Amino acid sequence: MADARYLVNVPIGCLIEGTNGEVGRVKERDAPIDFHPLGIRVILEDGTVCRAKDIREPIKAVDLELKEKINSPEGDMLEFKGSFASPLESKEKIMNEFKLKNDGQYDAWFKQKSPELMHAVMKTIAAFANTDGGTLLIGIEDRTKKTLGLQADYDNLKVDDDGLIIEIKNQFKHFFGEELYATILSLNSDLTIYPYEGKEICRIDVTPSKTTAIPVKHFETKIEEFYMRHSNSSEPIPPRKFYEVHWPQHQMKYVGANLT
Repeated sequence: MADARYLVNVPIGCLIEGTNGEVGRVKERDAPIDFHPLGIRVILEDGTVCRAKDIREPIKAVDLELKEKINSPEGDMLEFKGSFASPLESKEKIMNEFKLKNDGQYDAWFKQKSPELMHAVMKTIAAFANTDGGTLLIGIEDRTKKTLGLQADYDNLKVDDDGLIIEIKNQFKHFFGEELYATILSLNSDLTIYPYEGKEICRIDVTPSKTTAIPVKHFETKIEEFYMRHSNSSEPIPPRKFYEVHWPQHQMKYVGANLT
């Protein structure tokens, strides 16, 4: 184990042991200098403030990059969703609010509600593809950055982590259609579930679509809609404006640049 007192810094996210036996991952450094004879003072993910004695487990590069994204604000190329298909309220609260008497009634309610929530994920993917690409993190509350995890989706969809990935891909077919399914899969450079703060989150990295416009079907009308990213939201754009204004500019940026 490395002696944290003699390191240039104690990286955010690494697992440390404190001088009084505390063990946890570093959420924040609470020291004005990079050295202290008693150990660098840090704040752990559970809120504990202590001095680092040893680094038990260094943070991996992929974990560090993930933490940096989660600590960043939403923008043109980054968005957070609390879930894939589930409401953020608990099952018990929903059953009380809507006077659902049993699991069967709750399942019927969820079956009606989930397409709207899944559509919010799919339109974000479409907007990223139609603009400059981006990263969608599912399981993180967008306003508070609280880690909600994926357990609600596991429970409501009755799947495990592998099953959730399969369900997301199945919904690609539903919302984008069979003809765009392979294209959507190719644009998702990362579709992975990662452990984070004792829970799991899903990361979807989307690359810009250079040659194919990506419409998404509305969850009720099934009419194809077009979206593009603007600041921290996925904005709808009328099809005619999309093809006459946005798409030619997009292709010039990503295709025309490669021809010069």
